[in-house]
Amino acid sequence: MKDSNKPILDIGTGRGSIPIFLSSKGYYVISVDMDWSILAEVQDKAVLQDVHKRLKLVTANSELLPFADGTFNTVVCINLLHHLQDYEPTLSEMRRV
Repeated sequence: MKDSNKPILDIGTGRGSIPIFLSSKGYYVISVDMDWSILAEVQDKAVLQDVHKRLKLVTANSELLPFADGTFNTVVCINLLHHLQDYEPTLSEMRRV
C-alpha cells in the first residue's frame, strides 16, 4: 500500500486512532466524518504526533462521498456501520471510490 499513489480512505474518523496509526506507519490517509468538531480534535492529535502532513480530514457523509470513482485502493471503515440506520448506501460508496 505504501508504494501506491492512491491514499487510504478511512470512513468514520471517530477519535482518530486508525487514521493516525496508518499515517504514523507512512501511509497517506484521507479520513471522513460528519462531525467537524471531532475532526478538529483529531487534527490537533495529528499535529502533536507529527503525522498531520500525511493525514487529510474531510467533513462528509459516508452515503455521499466527495471523491471520484476509483480514487482509493483501500477503504477502512471500523466501528461505523452499526451506527447507521441503513448501511447499504455507505457500502455502495465504499465500492465506488
